[in-house]
Amino acid sequence: MNRLNTRPGYYRVDTRRQITIEGPFRRAPGPIRSAIFTVLTVLFCVLVLAPLIALVVFQVAQ
Repeated sequence: MNRLNTRPGYYRVDTRRQITIEGPFRRAPGPIRSAIFTVLTVLFCVLVLAPLIALVVFQVAQ
């Protein structure tokens, strides 16, 4: 969990009062909160990468 504290402005060193991007899930336990954040990150990557991959495939197909 130490690598989360390397980005200034996103994570505080004191993890008991951390204010992060995952603010709405502040009250959830740690594993649930990190799981939700991971799912949101994966969904974001899929939504961003899917159109790019589709464009490349269609360009190659033509």
